Amino acid sequence: MMQADSEAAAYIAQMMYVHIETGRFPYELEPGFNGDVLDLFIRCYNVGVRILSTRGGYVVTAEEQRTIKDMLQRIPLYRASATRMIRYNGI
Repeated sequence: MMQADSEAAAYIAQMMYVHIETGRFPYELEPGFNGDVLDLFIRCYNVGVRILSTRGGYVVTAEEQRTIKDMLQRIPLYRASATRMIRYNGI
């Protein structure tokens, strides 16, 4: 599995959990989040809310996936995420 796929799914899942627990996006005023990280969190939160609230289910679009992966690559830790394979051994 590509790291970008894994991280995109993980951030969306994290934001789904945040929404279930708080009912809102909680990072507006948090110090320490730069623009790229905050933008990624906002995008993943919005996708997560759609997944949770769409009757009958919601499929994350190819465009949403591409956008989130592009946003990940702007963060230094994930610059090579599109080409880095990671081993996945289940949850």
